Amino acid sequence: LLIRIQFSRFCHEIRDQPINWDDMEETFHKLCIPELFSKILRHLTMKDRLNLRLCSRGAENAVSRTDLHVIGQNRQLPIIRIDGRWRRLTVSLGERVKLKAKFDPTELEELLRMRQRLFTRAYSYHVEIKNINFNLVPITCLEKLLDGCVFDQLSIVFNQKKFSSDVFEFIRKNEKKAKISMATTKFLMDRNMVLSFEAMETLQMLNTTIQGLTVFEGLFLDLVRKRHRELELPVANISDEFILSIVEAMKANDGEQR
Repeated sequence: LLIRIQFSRFCHEIRDQPINWDDMEETFHKLCIPELFSKILRHLTMKDRLNLRLCSRGAENAVSRTDLHVIGQNRQLPIIRIDGRWRRLTVSLGERVKLKAKFDPTELEELLRMRQRLFTRAYSYHVEIKNINFNLVPITCLEKLLDGCVFDQLSIVFNQKKFSSDVFEFIRKNEKKAKISMATTKFLMDRNMVLSFEAMETLQMLNTTIQGLTVFEGLFLDLVRKRHRELELPVANISDEFILSIVEAMKANDGEQR
């Protein structure tokens, strides 16, 4: 009813009057209810959303206050991908739409401004973060990209050993609202650090055998008892007693474990 009254007044105001574009902008701003506009934009492609924000200042402001519902490609579950290959940050929002920036503070700030102009929050099933050099891309950049976003799963892959502890704090902040999958490649994570995390969907330390890196049986058993759903770590000198200890630890867990 409120929308009908406002729109009726809007039509009455502009009838038989010269168009004042400043007034049109103000009226558009008043008419735009973010919740309603978000539902309308759910039927538009990301390309349409990009074009709409270019129509006017009012349209750009309206689009920036809406929600984005990420659409999966080829009937797949919706996913937001944040990839740092080739020293370039690429944010994929489904539908083959990508925001890109080099590992440069100015370009990263521009990417964040573009994200703010497109939506207030995004809904997606999965967020995937990989190939990020966290010494060049601060974790605060990822936090701003995902600010207000709603997702069920978060997966993150680490390719380097040395980076700020803020990265792990970022994971802990998301433990309560999403299922976490974490993997490291070609290095082992610190024992105290890896034991500090809550049960994850997946915990992996991959491609370490070439360097001869392995974990002790005790650490692996402690991680089994933490009830990570899927666990994959290199262990040397596996004994029969160790296998039996793993089985006993898994029997105490009502959930599924691999």
